[in-house]
Amino acid sequence: MLKAFQKYIHSESLLELNDKILLAISGGVDSMVMLHLFKMAGYNFQIAHCNFKLRDKASDKDEEFLKEYCTENNIISHFISFDTRAYSKEKKLSIEETARNLRYTWFEELLKTNDLDFIATAHHKNDVSETMLLNLSRGTGIGGLHGILPKRNTLIRPMLFASKLDIENYAKTNQINYVFDHTNNNIEYTRNKIRHELIPFFNSLNPDFINSSNLLANYVRETESLMAYFVNEIREKSFSTVGNNICIDINKIDDSILNQTLLFELIRPFGYNSSQNADIFSSIGKSGLSFQSKEYDLFVDRMKIFIKSNSHKDNDKLRIVIDSLPIKIEIYGRQYCFDLIDRDKISDEDLVKKKIQYINFDSVKLPLIIRTPEEGEKFSPYGLKGSKKISDYLTDKKVNLIDKHQLLGLYEVTIIGLLGLEIDNKFAIQNTTKKCLKIEGF
Repeated sequence: MLKAFQKYIHSESLLELNDKILLAISGGVDSMVMLHLFKMAGYNFQIAHCNFKLRDKASDKDEEFLKEYCTENNIISHFISFDTRAYSKEKKLSIEETARNLRYTWFEELLKTNDLDFIATAHHKNDVSETMLLNLSRGTGIGGLHGILPKRNTLIRPMLFASKLDIENYAKTNQINYVFDHTNNNIEYTRNKIRHELIPFFNSLNPDFINSSNLLANYVRETESLMAYFVNEIREKSFSTVGNNICIDINKIDDSILNQTLLFELIRPFGYNSSQNADIFSSIGKSGLSFQSKEYDLFVDRMKIFIKSNSHKDNDKLRIVIDSLPIKIEIYGRQYCFDLIDRDKISDEDLVKKKIQYINFDSVKLPLIIRTPEEGEKFSPYGLKGSKKISDYLTDKKVNLIDKHQLLGLYEVTIIGLLGLEIDNKFAIQNTTKKCLKIEGF
């Protein structure tokens, strides 16, 4: 089991040995086995436990069990309690969705305040099968059939190599103590109904259903990668920029491959759903029809589709002021986190991590400005001599049209860099740097 655990982490590129991980631990058998494997593998980790106050004294006993375990094993731990029912009523969300939102918001806060790299959850093969069936029952596209992904941003699932039976057998063999949540048997919850009624039915048809459905999920994930490759090629041929609009020229797409699925993949990054996609597809060839998503307006003009941001009616006037740190800002559906950090707390490995930028804050003063770069604007990309037009830099880096359209620059008096892409030479970290501005998200 330990070898399989380590092999899976390596094969999916989930972690490096020097990464610091936050383990989401409920106290149940799945998470306690994950905790045991992380201990055996020698990783640097802390644990987090949420008490959702949904099971009266049983919830408190789970928390007490974990507190004793962490004290006995000298593990850094974090505990929090939520009035989940009250929050659910206030936000008009289901208990399940409320609990999920509360815990992941808190986990992300813990990552930041404790300088941790990843959140690990104990989802396993059975969870993948249940998620696929749940998505099928609600109606899903290809994305709903890949089940649970091994890694998504800072969230990792290192137990997806194991089935529930594997986990229970390991716990028994290694005498791992855990608590049992009796609400897992309550079939009023949709997932429990799938777990206790649908999964046994499919097992009666195929005793190896869990492994078979997980194989399907892997095939779907690989198919998604192939689809993304071909969709990007089509996007490069058919997308162009017309003023502040992105234009999709339908005439440049082969009739033999033009269908609703392809169009959905082309417009999905702009927040359009499958229902809207069907209407947009049926309107091709017509003129004057418009459709709105949360952040974009889409116009159909016969064989051309024009898309423009509606978050900022005039992108040239986009201007967001940062006058205090730390701060979180959401633009174009992406969340950026800005924070100050001491240079000596940043390793060489940190400097090359994706989705993180570091700026020499010794040479910067607040306030900072986020805005759309102006046409013809230049900067000095890190590592290159001299200046370069931003438009030429984007072309050299083969930045796609969607990202070009949503490009953001960070400025003081002059440009500091392009968010998510490159820092200007003048603001790069030096050997003498003491304070850094850490930007993550993108």
